[in-house]
Amino acid sequence: MSKLQISTRYASEDSSAELLACPLSWVTSANQTALSVKLHKSTECEQRLTSSLHNIPTFVVIAPDPNPCRGASIFSHAAELATREMDSAHEEPELPSAIQDLVQRLEGQGEPITELPDLTKPEFREFFPWSEAPSTIIGWRSQVRRRVLEAIGSCNTFEILDVGNICGGYISRLTPSEWEVVLRGFRSSTVLKKIIVYGLFSSDDADKESLCFQLGRILNSSSVTELKLSARLSARCLSNLASGLRGRSDSKLKSLDLLVAWEDSSAVKYVADMINSAPLLETLRLGGYWEDMEDETVGILSQALIQSLALKEFTLDYAGKWAGPLLLKALAGDDRNRSH
Repeated sequence: MSKLQISTRYASEDSSAELLACPLSWVTSANQTALSVKLHKSTECEQRLTSSLHNIPTFVVIAPDPNPCRGASIFSHAAELATREMDSAHEEPELPSAIQDLVQRLEGQGEPITELPDLTKPEFREFFPWSEAPSTIIGWRSQVRRRVLEAIGSCNTFEILDVGNICGGYISRLTPSEWEVVLRGFRSSTVLKKIIVYGLFSSDDADKESLCFQLGRILNSSSVTELKLSARLSARCLSNLASGLRGRSDSKLKSLDLLVAWEDSSAVKYVADMINSAPLLETLRLGGYWEDMEDETVGILSQALIQSLALKEFTLDYAGKWAGPLLLKALAGDDRNRSH
């Protein structure tokens, strides 16, 4: 350490039954996707058939004989109307302009996008709502949501990955498979510089652990140089995160900001792992933990600081009683290194 800074800061199921009331002979498939009708002249039947056909998804007309008849003419007209209505019903609504603009930029049209917009904003909330579970988002909304997430996962211009912009800190707003889709592109990124994780909330620890494992994979294989983490993670979560750096001698990580980053002192050894696995680390910030630490834990952390030869700036914020012993051990060890 060359410098030390310490701070404190429809289809209708009953449509066939309605047709049976008319003097018709008819054939329908098991799933009612096709209907062949032979028409007999009946004014009553024509009227009922006209209304019934609106509920039949696909049909074929067989004229009763080669001679023109009024019934066949009305049937053809009803068929045309029904077809138009079905086509209209299956047309997808136009995408909101905010979604259109976002997808276009993600797909490389227009100005490159370097940081993901906040998907929790009102203009995206129809597809990424606060109060609905992902499993309840179906149909067209589900398709649009999937398209946005796939576009994010395929985009290769992101320089910043802010997890909060995707889920607002609530991991369950995306399913595990959706997280896989949205994060896959970051693993091979050559332009990603920064990962930000502020506040992660989930009723299931497995969700947190899975997300941290995926972020660890990004740390392992991407060009990221800076990690900012403030989420009170368990030891298992930090272990998964550190696994991406562990044993990797070519890590590009230069800045590590861990404020309010762990739940208890059992996780601190994985913080030391991250420091030890980042040979280019120049800037380190720790703090936000007021509980006591055992001497052994303080020793593990101080040893990581001593061995971090590239470290230029160390900031210790909002720390408990362990801060003093940590600094004394780190400075004493650093002085010994300099004397050799």
